[in-house]
Amino acid sequence: MADARSYLLCNGSLEQLATAIGNRTLPEVPQWLAVLMVKPATIAMPVKCGRPNDASAGHIKERLVGLIRKVVSAPLGERNATLHWAACRAGELVRGGSIQDEVAVALFTEAGRQAGLPEREANLTVRSGVRIGQNSAL
Repeated sequence: MADARSYLLCNGSLEQLATAIGNRTLPEVPQWLAVLMVKPATIAMPVKCGRPNDASAGHIKERLVGLIRKVVSAPLGERNATLHWAACRAGELVRGGSIQDEVAVALFTEAGRQAGLPEREANLTVRSGVRIGQNSAL
């Protein structure tokens, strides 16, 4: 996180987490975390997505969970590239006003760590991807 705190996998192994993600048996995101991740649904996503429900908090949450799932389950040799790709997509959400920059960086840095990347490498990769996603053309 931006204030130097980090999260650790406390219950179970990374393999169990990956299995739970694959089986869609993870618990729901706590409400306090969902509030930090998503701004109110009244803020519209960029029109480029083309679907009327893109601005909904549920869609944004699903998109973030899917991106994080991809990162955490990325195979060796593809983890950094997958993290960068996901961070670019998160940067697009930041650009659209759907998630705060610091929340995107914290979420995806931790996802990179859970995938097995060193924290510094994950953080640098995420910051680069979020910046590119924020600045990419609509």
